[in-house]
Amino acid sequence: MKIVRKIVFLLLVLILLANVPPAFSQTVINQVFITSVDYSQFPDISALVRVVGENRAPIANLKVDDLRVMEDDTPVEFSLESVRVGVKVAIVLDMGAGLQYDGATRVSQFDEMRSVVKDFLDTMDEKDGVELITVYEDSTSVLVPMTSDKNALLDAVDNLKFTRTEHLSNGLDGVVRAIGDLNKASGVSTPLVVLLVTPGIQSTFSGEQTKYSDVSRLLDTVDIPIHTVLLVRPGQQPQLLQELVTKSRAQFVRYTSRDSAKALIDLIDAQRWQYRITYRTTSGSAAERTLKVAARTETGAPPFDVEKFTVLPEPQPPAVLSMTINNGDPVTRTAPSYDSDLTGIPLTEAKIDVQVYWPDGFSHRKIVRAELFVDGQPHGEPLLDLENVDTLSFTWDLRTYTNKGKTTSRVQVVLTDELGLQSIEELQVPVEVFVPDKPEPTPIVVAAGTDICESLNSLPYAGESLYSACQKWGITPAQMLNMLIALAALVMVVIIWVNREKVQEKGRAIADGITRAWESITRPKAVAKAKLVAIAGIPDNEVKEFEIFGDTRIGRHPEFTDLCFQQNKENSVISREHCKIQEDENNPGHWFIIDRSSSYGTFLNGKKLHPMKQVPLRDGDEFDVGPTAMGGIRFKFINLVPEDEIVESADVEYGDDDVEIYTGTNPVLEDISSDEDDNDDAWNF
Repeated sequence: MKIVRKIVFLLLVLILLANVPPAFSQTVINQVFITSVDYSQFPDISALVRVVGENRAPIANLKVDDLRVMEDDTPVEFSLESVRVGVKVAIVLDMGAGLQYDGATRVSQFDEMRSVVKDFLDTMDEKDGVELITVYEDSTSVLVPMTSDKNALLDAVDNLKFTRTEHLSNGLDGVVRAIGDLNKASGVSTPLVVLLVTPGIQSTFSGEQTKYSDVSRLLDTVDIPIHTVLLVRPGQQPQLLQELVTKSRAQFVRYTSRDSAKALIDLIDAQRWQYRITYRTTSGSAAERTLKVAARTETGAPPFDVEKFTVLPEPQPPAVLSMTINNGDPVTRTAPSYDSDLTGIPLTEAKIDVQVYWPDGFSHRKIVRAELFVDGQPHGEPLLDLENVDTLSFTWDLRTYTNKGKTTSRVQVVLTDELGLQSIEELQVPVEVFVPDKPEPTPIVVAAGTDICESLNSLPYAGESLYSACQKWGITPAQMLNMLIALAALVMVVIIWVNREKVQEKGRAIADGITRAWESITRPKAVAKAKLVAIAGIPDNEVKEFEIFGDTRIGRHPEFTDLCFQQNKENSVISREHCKIQEDENNPGHWFIIDRSSSYGTFLNGKKLHPMKQVPLRDGDEFDVGPTAMGGIRFKFINLVPEDEIVESADVEYGDDDVEIYTGTNPVLEDISSDEDDNDDAWNF
């Protein structure tokens, strides 16, 4: 007996092991429908999916392992959740013969009809829409148009009246009307259902009456189930109704109690639920995408659905709105003395602040790498995996700048997002190193009463020899002084003779300077060649017109500019020396505008200028000193040189290498070099 029990136990274990479910649901998936795709949270993509089994019954408790999701034929990982999307139902109330008789529940079939409708309306919420259609012997009409107002629908059912008749109405006429109204009111993701409540459908038709064949042809073009509740009548044969239900893949019930219709109402309620699939795309493509959702099956071709969509606006890389170096101040290094170690003098580093934004509006993705480049070489450690940031900070090591004078460096910030989209912002930044000149040796002063020979003995190198000669020849202090004066005069004559050409040139320069100064005092007042009119950014109570007599620098520091604005304003977008207006020396009456490597940029007629590039400036042009939306000033340029005095020259056009449309994203600019003015001192022999 024990052996038998063991054998039975082993058999039970084997049976249980043989029936362990696979990774996917045991429920057979017959159809998959993608009802909508949402990319508003790009790169997160979500889609609503309706998954049904036999007789359109929605499949509950679906798991991730039951489906496969692919974007452009590439499998993606996804999450799955059940969401209520609602349902749109057209209820057809067939008011034909027999409603006055008692039904299976011992109340009139008319009251049973209202009971069925009320039971369904009790399951409604604000996501649903319901339309009530009544069909009488001679007319079909809409009792209540499609609405989510449950109370209005219940009131209409309560106030519904029935007129006794011995004739069946044409319920199929109401079905056709319901299908047409649902197609007009359909939402992208909302299931559509017809619920027909009838005491019976006539089996013979005449004249213009809607026939079963008419409904059958209509069902070939739409995918709408016609669920039917038959109010039981003695002798009623439901064959025609069953054919209608089968054709539309719907459900049919005989009303024998309130519970008999509950299964049908529950089936419609299940249609309200769909599955939301969410995945994170790795593609930054602007092309059309294909989303495919398929069921996992052990055998045979799996049911699937495909939806094509395009992400709009087109995905773009993260962009730099502004790049501020050293808080907008000039980058200078100053040595305390001529022999200082230049690697350690201040500034040893400069802070670079970068404002970032997303031109396409999809700010939910990461910046996986933000990197600083100086003169084409990586500088410092990159910033990695940045989320929800709009400001970045880098540190620029200046200790390698040890050459006296000015050096211009190319500073770039490169941003790469998680989709591989990349942008580059570049500035040409001057770095100036100041080193004091080596001081002149301190002259030797002979104190009164000191022996002149003893004084000579203290001189370095030749002092001992001079002391011996002085003692030997008996030179007095007065004689030594005369000798030194004569020697100095001789040296000066020799120097002037050797550098006579430079002396003549310097003398001419001094004479020319005196002449120009005298002419500036005695000549008539200069006439303005152009003027600037401020049209935005300057209060009404301040001066708004400024005369231009020649080359004019504009900025916020009086030391570096001819026109100074916002000198005491904190966080001004105007740089110390922001831009320059310059007359063409070869073509009087022609002008240029040059951005002087400003932090926030100069904009000519809405286009951002490349730093240190000459761009033609014409009469009527408008230019912004810094973005006006951030506190900059907009000027209109007016050329005052008479047309007959303007020297004719070939038109000069500027292209994309000089200006760019301001989107916050700059292409990689061409290298800009600046020539330093020679500063040779003609008197430095």
